Amino acid sequence: MSCLLRAEGLTKHYTRYQGFFRSQTQVALSDVSFELHEGQTLAIMGNNGSGKSTLAGIISGAIAPTSGQLYLKDHALHSGDYKTRAQTIRMVFQDSEASLNPHMTIGKQLHEALLFNTRLTHEQRNELIRRTLLRVGLLDEHRVFYPYMMSNGQRQRACIARAIILNPKVLVADEALANLDTSVRAQILNLLLDLQDELKMSYIFITHSHEIAQHMADHILELKDGNVVNYAETTASIEKN
Repeated sequence: MSCLLRAEGLTKHYTRYQGFFRSQTQVALSDVSFELHEGQTLAIMGNNGSGKSTLAGIISGAIAPTSGQLYLKDHALHSGDYKTRAQTIRMVFQDSEASLNPHMTIGKQLHEALLFNTRLTHEQRNELIRRTLLRVGLLDEHRVFYPYMMSNGQRQRACIARAIILNPKVLVADEALANLDTSVRAQILNLLLDLQDELKMSYIFITHSHEIAQHMADHILELKDGNVVNYAETTASIEKN
């Protein structure tokens, strides 16, 4: 199985200035390396402040690393290459309500993702939106809904629809299940597994839950204070703890 996404020595420092002549360097991430293979899932774990969100930001392109490099199929990814990132690496965040534009319908938000990243006709975009909504367990009628008209679980399904509509190679789920109740969490978890099998995507799953990591992931990467403390196959990682 070939390597799809590879990180080599990712490091992120933040410099805080205290007056004119003093500065303090904060190390958010230090020398993080990993590989994500096609069709597999990497779980990234750690407590608050461990560097998980910084790593997710670097992967998505929102944060530029201080040093190190990220490769997609041996092609170096740069933080400013938003078009490549938008088409190949998509994000699903913890707070579905904040992730969606409250002033736009779900259909309009899916339409914009296609308008700026594809050459599909208006009719082709509408048909793809319909199929994508059905694929994530929503109805075509949900395209005219505003986010406030939907339940938390439905909003997260809409966020997943927006993420997969461009058929990305990598889906990054940043605590995407944390705000859901138990029954909805299980439904979304199963949906993500079905989508991975159907669309052959690779996942990076950022979570606090060892149970979810064991259920979802092929490998687990654990961070503490920006450093990798464990990187192994999932079963070995869970047993070690």
